[in-house]
Amino acid sequence: MANVTINMVDNFMSDSDIIVDITTNVPSLSYEIVGFDGAVVFGGAVSTISNKIELNLKGLFTPLMNDYYFNSYVIKIYDGNSKVAEKEFSVFKGRMASEILGDKNLFEDFLFNKKANFLFTNRSFGDVIFVPETELLPFFFHSIAIGDLEIKSENDSGYILLAPLGVIDIAQHRKDFFNNTGKLDSVFRVLEAATNSVAFFIVITKAPATRYKIKFKNAFSFFELLALDDYLKFDITTTNNEAIRYSIEDKKSLPIEYNKKAKLVVYASVSNRKDDFAFLSDMLLSTEYFLLFEEEEYPVKVSLEQPFSIVTDTKVDVLKLKIEFLKPLNLNDFLTMPQKGIFTEAFDAIFN
Repeated sequence: MANVTINMVDNFMSDSDIIVDITTNVPSLSYEIVGFDGAVVFGGAVSTISNKIELNLKGLFTPLMNDYYFNSYVIKIYDGNSKVAEKEFSVFKGRMASEILGDKNLFEDFLFNKKANFLFTNRSFGDVIFVPETELLPFFFHSIAIGDLEIKSENDSGYILLAPLGVIDIAQHRKDFFNNTGKLDSVFRVLEAATNSVAFFIVITKAPATRYKIKFKNAFSFFELLALDDYLKFDITTTNNEAIRYSIEDKKSLPIEYNKKAKLVVYASVSNRKDDFAFLSDMLLSTEYFLLFEEEEYPVKVSLEQPFSIVTDTKVDVLKLKIEFLKPLNLNDFLTMPQKGIFTEAFDAIFN
C-alpha cells in the first residue's frame, strides 16, 4: 500500500490559491473531495513527479458556495480502491491578496483570533476601525470561531450582548445606545463576552453628506459602501453616437432628446482617503458594484479614470473613477431626480 502524506493548511479563500501538496512512493494516485453532506464534489487521477503531487484547487469551490460564506470539505487519497490518507479543511467565500497581509496569517492572526480584529473587512487589520458615518453597513465575522460578543459605548453606559449570528450592525447598535442614554456615541468597544477583554474599537467618523455611493462586494463576499464626492460628470452617448457631456460647471441650457437606452457613463472621485489603500484596492478588485443614488441602486462597472497607485504613492489623495451602467436606463428618470445643492440652476434646467 502507498505511503502518502498530505501537506496543506486548514483554511482557504475560495478565489485564492488552494494548494495541496502530496508526497508518496507510488507513481499515481486518485483523489476525491467530499462536501459536508457527504457528496463528492470533484476528484480525479493524478501522477507523481519525483514522488510529489501538487494540486491547486483555486476557484473550483466558488460555484458551490452561493448560499454559504464557508464550507467544510475532506480530501481523500486512494491507491487503487484503498483509501490511504485524508485531510479535512474549510473554504471561505471570497478572495484575499497576501500582499495586504504581509507575514500575517489571515485566519490565525485575524478571522479566528478573539483578541484581534476578526471582521470580514479590509478597512483595517489593526485594533481600531474607522468608518465614515456615510458608509455604515453591518460587519460580519465567523461566529463559530469567535463566540459570544458584547459591544460597549465610549461612555460606559451599559453594554449590548450581540446575538450569535456573526453580525455587528453598528448603525443599529449606535441607535440603541442613543435611545437608552440620549447621547450619540461614536466610539465602541467590541469585547469577548466570556473574558470581557477588548478585541478592537469601531470609531464612526464625521463625513460630508453625499448623495452618491458605491456599494461593492468586498474580498470576503460581503457588501460595503464607499461614499463618492458630491459631484458627478455625465457622459451620454445617444443613438447617433454623439457624445453629450455635462458637469457641474455647465452653463448652457440645450434642448436635448435622447434614446432611453442611450449609454451613460459617470465620472466620480473620492477624496482624502490616502490612509485607506487596502480598502480602496479591495473596492477596485471587486466583482460586483452598484451605484447608490437617492433610494435607487444601479448595477455598474467601476474602473479607474486615471492611474492610481495603491501601494507606493501615498501622496495621492483623490481617486478618480469611471462608472459604466450595465443596464439600459430611462435617463429622464435618472437625471431628473432631486439634485439640489449639486448642480447649477442652468444644469438642472436641462432635465426639469
